[in-house]
Amino acid sequence: MDHVTNNYEYVLLDVFTKEPFKGNPLAVVPTAEGLSDAAMQSIANEFNLSETVFLFPPEGAGALANARIFTPKRELPFAGHPTIGAAAVLAERHGSLERCVIEEKAGRIPIDLERTAEGLCLWLTTPPVTFHETLDPAFCARLLGLTLGDVRRDVAPQFASAGSPLLFVCLQSAEAVDRAAIQQQYLGDALGSVNSVGTFVFAMKLQTPAASFDVYSRMFAPQTGISEDPATGGATGPLAAYMMKHGLLPVDESVRFTSEQGTQMGRQSILHVHTNAESGEIKVGGSTVTIARGVLAADQ
Repeated sequence: MDHVTNNYEYVLLDVFTKEPFKGNPLAVVPTAEGLSDAAMQSIANEFNLSETVFLFPPEGAGALANARIFTPKRELPFAGHPTIGAAAVLAERHGSLERCVIEEKAGRIPIDLERTAEGLCLWLTTPPVTFHETLDPAFCARLLGLTLGDVRRDVAPQFASAGSPLLFVCLQSAEAVDRAAIQQQYLGDALGSVNSVGTFVFAMKLQTPAASFDVYSRMFAPQTGISEDPATGGATGPLAAYMMKHGLLPVDESVRFTSEQGTQMGRQSILHVHTNAESGEIKVGGSTVTIARGVLAADQ
């Protein structure tokens, strides 16, 4: 049977940055109707970015779009920077939005759009976070190519998920975060019962009272085809929940902090986090920069 080839517009953005060629690059296909699952996976592999997002008409009332998110190797139920990037593209097309909802496999994701003199900041509300088993700090040190002294013993490494399960490991210093490197021989034992999609390492960045909650972080996901992710919004919400669970953030007051990620790989990203003690919501926000636009010729 002959192949049917159609043209599909795409937009390339850098997410969680105000500077071009920083942050986390993302491809968005704004009108993906007609693409099969296999075609979307092939396109994501062709772009070879940490994620590519495909937008379809919403399935339910009140949503602006239905999003399918693919890494080069698999589909994800939720991811932060594709959600933020998709909302930025939708905002460009729908005018002065203040809030929108995007459907994803993990559920309906609300995004608030905050316009300031510095530009547009998009805030996603993190889906409910679940916690799973803990891992031995000594094993995590071996997994990361570090010494046991590099891992904080008072904060248990643990799996947490807001749709895509991750292993969170708190380290002693930003310098230890920079030295971390996944040791492939231990990766199979680092998946846990939840089949984790990545390992998120972080350290408290500043110790002054005014900025005591800022963190420095990196994210490794070789099991999904991503050796390192420059900015991970889908991990930063669970990071805040993990920090509250383990006493690194207060649970009885609202807090704002930033997570710096991607610096070691030359793509500094700044992710803003707001925890709301009253509602229990965790919001992750950031800016985007449009880098390129083009057309895909893809078989359906």
